[in-house]
Amino acid sequence: MTNGMEKEFILRQIRKTLQERDDMEKYFNNITDPDLIEYSIYYIKAIEKKYCYYLKKAREYECLVNEI
Repeated sequence: MTNGMEKEFILRQIRKTLQERDDMEKYFNNITDPDLIEYSIYYIKAIEKKYCYYLKKAREYECLVNEI
């Protein structure tokens, strides 16, 4: 994969991860079952870890924040 392709992949993943987080936060705000609340919390934490990973990669490839 070329540097430009890798950069675009990382930016797509960041956008996708932000959308996942927004969707899960909406879901979390509309549930009342304790098991589903716990699931949502773990899922949101996993999404945040993935987001941090891709931000780190974006810095390595010198992606610009406004490209996200």
